[in-house]
Amino acid sequence: MGPLWRKYQGKTFADIYQEDPQYCRWACDVALKGNSSDAMKIFAAYVQHRWLLALNNLLKHAQPNSLTGHSLATTGENDELMRSVIESYIRILGGNVSRRLSDATALVTLGPRIFDGRPVKESPKMKEAASSGLPVLSLEDLQDLAKAGAPTERATRQKFA
Repeated sequence: MGPLWRKYQGKTFADIYQEDPQYCRWACDVALKGNSSDAMKIFAAYVQHRWLLALNNLLKHAQPNSLTGHSLATTGENDELMRSVIESYIRILGGNVSRRLSDATALVTLGPRIFDGRPVKESPKMKEAASSGLPVLSLEDLQDLAKAGAPTERATRQKFA
């Protein structure tokens, strides 16, 4: 076990995955570049497997192409799902992932806080969506949209409230 692992000595891969999503992303990036130990590559494979399981679980209940024509931006951090997994979900279902908000974009909040630990309500994107009257969807709303292929009642109400 090298210096990278001392921080996690005595922890399982599942513990690390649950407790430190940033480390998981970093480990995958390092392993993909090829500059890592075999142990790091094995951990990265575990993380990628978990991401694929999460994506598979999301896709089970979604209609094909159900997000076609939807442009979505994301904000917030989710404890269970990495942002890249959720953005892949949107793209697989035909949606467009936008880094910026516009009149044609809805905002999806992924979790209760942003990357620096502040509440998601303090996110610049959240503030912009509120001031522009853009729809704001929760992750649950996004899943409902993917199941039905139409805007959720809550998201529609939020846009025109």
